[in-house]
Amino acid sequence: HAYAYATAFAPKKVTILVKAGVYDEILDMRNTQNVSLVGEARKECIIRDTSGLYNNSPLMLSGEAYFQNLTFIANHDNNPGFTFPYSYAMHMDYPGAGTVIFDNCRFESYQNAAVGIGLQQDQYLQFRNCEFYNNSDYDGGCFYFHNAVPNGVTNQNLLVENCSIKAEKGSALKADDANIGSGPGGGNDMYACFMRNTFWSGTQGQQSISINTAKIGRGTLVG
Repeated sequence: HAYAYATAFAPKKVTILVKAGVYDEILDMRNTQNVSLVGEARKECIIRDTSGLYNNSPLMLSGEAYFQNLTFIANHDNNPGFTFPYSYAMHMDYPGAGTVIFDNCRFESYQNAAVGIGLQQDQYLQFRNCEFYNNSDYDGGCFYFHNAVPNGVTNQNLLVENCSIKAEKGSALKADDANIGSGPGGGNDMYACFMRNTFWSGTQGQQSISINTAKIGRGTLVG
């Protein structure tokens, strides 16, 4: 069970302390193993990309990793002519089994969802005590997630607890069944659980949840 597994999970073997500052860079941590990034203070430890481009998310990852007290920002301050597709502050849509935990982190995007998540085989992703914010004319949701595209993928697990999800425009939460929407449609297993979170949209109010297909795999979406 994703919840029991993730909440008991400790920080990883290699821990990197992130000192206060603004880091303009792209962290490519796809298929990472046993790494923790721990900031001194969330408001003062900022990892940022200013291009607005889809492949330039400040954090791209999969595998085994732990993050604490960090802020990730994707904007287009240095690229006013940016074009679709737009970047997320965190993008996890890559193969690489393992558990990823975010604790007391903040995610901001000014052209797309704050996070873009496409879970795959044997992936566990947990957010706890985090903040998500976006301000974009493109309604990709503030928190966007979907299951895997192929049939028969199992052990896709998402847990979001005690978090704030705020969109200035459009949907706060947007979910897709990618297997049905852009895949073969045979189904796969995904578990998504949201507990004790707040959702808000400046244009849609508190009930700002969008599910783009009739169901999400064969899993469960819990408020």
